[in-house]
Amino acid sequence: VLAASFQRGTTTITSGNGIIEPNECNAMNVVLNNTGTNGAVAVSSVLSSTTPGVTIANAPSTYPNLPAATGTGSNTPAFQVSTGPAVACGSAVDFTQTLTFSGGVSPTVLNFSLPVGQLGTNYQFTSAATGALIPAGGTLMAGSSADDALVDLPVPAGFNFSVYGVNVAGGSTLRVSTNGNVQIIATGGANAFTNTALPGSVFGATTPTVLALWDDLDLRSTGGGIYTNLVGAAPNRRFIVEWRGKNFNDTGSAQTLNMAIIFWEGSANYEVHYPQVGITGANAGGASATTGVQAANSGTSFTQFSFNTAAISTGQVLTATLPSGTCSPGTGVCNSVADGVFGNGFE
Repeated sequence: VLAASFQRGTTTITSGNGIIEPNECNAMNVVLNNTGTNGAVAVSSVLSSTTPGVTIANAPSTYPNLPAATGTGSNTPAFQVSTGPAVACGSAVDFTQTLTFSGGVSPTVLNFSLPVGQLGTNYQFTSAATGALIPAGGTLMAGSSADDALVDLPVPAGFNFSVYGVNVAGGSTLRVSTNGNVQIIATGGANAFTNTALPGSVFGATTPTVLALWDDLDLRSTGGGIYTNLVGAAPNRRFIVEWRGKNFNDTGSAQTLNMAIIFWEGSANYEVHYPQVGITGANAGGASATTGVQAANSGTSFTQFSFNTAAISTGQVLTATLPSGTCSPGTGVCNSVADGVFGNGFE
């Protein structure tokens, strides 16, 4: 069946300093790429947001006809985004773009988020040998007691966090690899078992990725798999994503590797705990692995803790902290978003 299919390209703030900040009226263009097998015509788009303090002019913005496979275009007129003074610097704005068109499944919805302000510098890691502990129990994820598998990771309802300025809402779905990483993306993803230095080009171009221990892991050991657990009381809960298995060449069926990423509720910060780090000398302790975090598969927004170095010891805890962002608040929101009147101009 011939059908148009959209992927979001570059999103650009065309006004002011090119950054969404509090108390501003901004113009925004979103590039669309038609990767489908049919052309898209009469493309019309409405942008909305559920982020408190953010309002968008809802008059439709249109795109040119987008040919099959190679069609690329930007919206006219630009979307008008109003951010109130209470929108927090260093947070993120969640957007929903609803597209109506001829040539495929219409309407089509694309979700994305953009940071508020200039993101802080890259994540910083601190390390402690404190005898890492992971709470007992947890829920085994279907399909994760496997070798080289990529499965859906459901985020608990009401539990929100972020990675490199990308909000993750409770109830959403991420992708998790048996090879030791979590990808902040709803579908697709990469499942490479051969690690590289960061930024890892195999991951999505705009996909933040948290790498507890990116290596060729085998979770078919006794009791192996990826387990999830939610502990604590709101608003200070912890969402635990735990791997139980072994390195690919650890012999036998016993578990020899155990680690967990622990996301903090309402925060960009997280921890990684390592109760077991493998037994084979050539692979133990991260000697053939990559540990760190990246915002994209290129550029400078990444922090690599280790690459092919036995830098992880039994009981170690890594704490990843993202410094606060910086903002220069504007001089006022759009005068009348509902009417599409922007008397304050663009900030």
